Amino acid sequence: MTESAYIYGTCINEDEVVQSFRRFIREFQQDEEGQSYYLKALQKGWYTQEGEAMTLRRTMKLPIQGTHIHAFSPELYGYLVDYPSEVVPIFDKELWEISLRELQADPDELGTCQVQIYSLLEKDCRMMRNMNPTDIERLITVKGIVIRVSDLKPDMNRAIFRCTTEDCKNEVNCLLSHWTIEEPTKCDVCGSSHSFQIIHNDCHFTDKQVLKLQETPELIPEGETPQNVAIVVYDDLVNQVRPGDRIHVTGVYRASPVQPMRNWRMQSSKYRTFVDAIALEFGKAQRVESVLSDPTAILQADGQVPKLEDKCDLDPKKFSEEDIAWHTKIREMAAEKDAVGNPTIVGKLVQSFAPSIFEEDEVKKGLLCQLFGGTCLPNGTAHSRPEIHSLLCGDPSTAKSQLLQYSYKLAPRGVYTSGKGSSAVGLTASINKDPVTQDLVLESGALVLSDRGICCIDEFDKMDENARAILHEVMEQQTVSIAKAGIVCSLNARTAILASANPAEAFLQSV
Repeated sequence: MTESAYIYGTCINEDEVVQSFRRFIREFQQDEEGQSYYLKALQKGWYTQEGEAMTLRRTMKLPIQGTHIHAFSPELYGYLVDYPSEVVPIFDKELWEISLRELQADPDELGTCQVQIYSLLEKDCRMMRNMNPTDIERLITVKGIVIRVSDLKPDMNRAIFRCTTEDCKNEVNCLLSHWTIEEPTKCDVCGSSHSFQIIHNDCHFTDKQVLKLQETPELIPEGETPQNVAIVVYDDLVNQVRPGDRIHVTGVYRASPVQPMRNWRMQSSKYRTFVDAIALEFGKAQRVESVLSDPTAILQADGQVPKLEDKCDLDPKKFSEEDIAWHTKIREMAAEKDAVGNPTIVGKLVQSFAPSIFEEDEVKKGLLCQLFGGTCLPNGTAHSRPEIHSLLCGDPSTAKSQLLQYSYKLAPRGVYTSGKGSSAVGLTASINKDPVTQDLVLESGALVLSDRGICCIDEFDKMDENARAILHEVMEQQTVSIAKAGIVCSLNARTAILASANPAEAFLQSV
């Protein structure tokens, strides 16, 4: 009888975890409502088919919903959340074995398999201000707005050390263990102590990027300032988000000691916390670019613009069944007409926009046009700006701020700010020092964060004149030029500006 292997420091049987995960990949099925006829006919597991698609795409990343694991085995889900540093590598190793044994993947092209866990239970979702030491080394989900993205940096995960003793040249391969690589102290060949030297050219590195995530405005309690947390992403997760994106991050909450000086071996009692990301999800649907931006999809052979149904069918290879179903439903609503023959979609949109505000249908229609935006002309023609800028000017207590709030909540990307509390630096970008590398970095302002979205500015008439002058370049050229502290660059600010203001004499005067 063979002895069972237990994970060090826990009561988790490693063999049981492997068997449970293997059965989950083979046997898990969606609910009857979400199960298609294809799945019923083949009787294959949901993630078995996902793994087959993974091998065809040659992308060794398998996204798995945490809710699916909990529905299949609550015990396995508990192990995953409580001990992610030990359980996730077991999942990765078993996924590699399944890919070779059952999916017939080529070992030379397979590479490293990774399981990306996302969509945890509600009890494992944390607000930034509620994260505490009990969450360290546990799997959590946190959501917020990305306000800063660092440059891409190499991160060593395998080091090669060579013995410097004459006529020895022994090489030792050291892997990353608990985010540190320990240098061997004694050579097994010649017996010399502390004779190893790292060979940088032979070491293996992975891509690393650090994000700064801030709480969303709707989650901030009254009278509190927004909290932020550092997010560390690796490999294929780098360059997936940009400042202004609302994302849900699933990862391991970690704490690392702070060194008072770089050359000191001693460590401070203070710890710096961060989230080691496993998966990223977008919190809001991203903006869908018009098909007219593709010059090959505009004109038919006779030079005419094709009909709606000829150019707006979604490709099943690029979009999910849910996206295609919603797309079809929206097109059916857009095709509905009243008794006279006029389309009813515009009236329905106006009625659904800010329903708590009575009348103001023309104003709502204008704001809807701004949210939809214009159409980009194809490449090679005159440049046109698809973003529409609007200014609401009216008497006090006419729901201008409420209309701005509704537009801000509907937009996939956007920032809401007040003119009196906005400075030129807050609208464009500020120069800050990175706490880890001590390098000067740019932190995006409101206009840059709302790129490809909408920037709502309330109390526009009370804004400082210097801050208001910044908007000229943004509205004309859709860029923000920065020349500060040796950093000279031009940032994209392709945003639609929606502002509200009172008349010069507080009330509109009749002529």
